[in-house]
Amino acid sequence: MAAQLMWPAAEMYRREQASSDCYQSAQMVITRLARELLNASLESVTLLHDPDSPIPSAVSFVPLQGFGPRGTPQYSSAVVCYYFLPAQSRVIRTTWTPGRPPLAGADYSLARPEPPCLSHADLASICAYDASQPLGGRVVGFHVKSFRVHDADDDPNSTADDNLAQLTPPLVLEVTTEALVHRRSRQPHTTSVVLQDSLTPRSTRW
Repeated sequence: MAAQLMWPAAEMYRREQASSDCYQSAQMVITRLARELLNASLESVTLLHDPDSPIPSAVSFVPLQGFGPRGTPQYSSAVVCYYFLPAQSRVIRTTWTPGRPPLAGADYSLARPEPPCLSHADLASICAYDASQPLGGRVVGFHVKSFRVHDADDDPNSTADDNLAQLTPPLVLEVTTEALVHRRSRQPHTTSVVLQDSLTPRSTRW
């Protein structure tokens, strides 16, 4: 009798805990990515969307570190990448410096004032290489069911490389997290959280 009385409370606790974990994970991804994108160069943003790939979505950009005495933009020497690993239900953050693997020979000049903007193929290569390394990028989100960044036009079927000419601000960040919860009948069900945010990175073209 005691077990029958305590089981609903335990089930409710597991459900609320799973919901809390989902929300915190989604919020962590949105908050961190939004903070970095707001301080990035819009001209450097590349959006990757390929549902048939092991890495179905990714975004890369170059952070803006400040301005020189004459107002010249000063950029980070590394490209920041966020990508989604559906097999592990995780969002990963990594960085890539031009001249290093897997694109050691790629022509991405760090000459100012234009920061490098990766092609779709090169962004996919960087993410795949990072995912294959034992000590790859840092996990910024768990229990992730879907992750995607798109522009206001939201054309998921586009295969052209995105740059400032194609991107239409604001950028939209979408994260869905999902966790498994077990009922008393031992039939699993899920709890999920969907978070979305929109923002416009800095444009340094004038």
